[in-house]
Amino acid sequence: MVGRTRHMLADLLHAVCPAGRDSDPSLQERFDAALLVTSELVTNACRHAGGPDHVGMLVEDGVLTVTVHDTSEQRPCPRYEDERGEAGGFGLSLVEALADEWGVSGVERGRGKTVYAVMRLS
Repeated sequence: MVGRTRHMLADLLHAVCPAGRDSDPSLQERFDAALLVTSELVTNACRHAGGPDHVGMLVEDGVLTVTVHDTSEQRPCPRYEDERGEAGGFGLSLVEALADEWGVSGVERGRGKTVYAVMRLS
């Protein structure tokens, strides 16, 4: 799932910047950050919510919005430093550091939730 998501994101970002990310080093950094944030959201859905039902990506006016929907009603929350371990616990801290905004919407019984991250690409 993560590999497929990486290709979707790469295709989307190349469509937004037809010259390619190689022509602009700062675009490469934003691409890498967007890829990491997307990977973390998908990985969290896999590890803690039985996997994503839907992964969405939208670019409007130079802003990327990534959405990951799953059927779990459990809200994600960053772990404190002393709760992290070798097996993880850093994901949402990375999302918080790299995304301009992130959150959870639509937590409803039986319908799951959508975790989203918003990042400026320019």
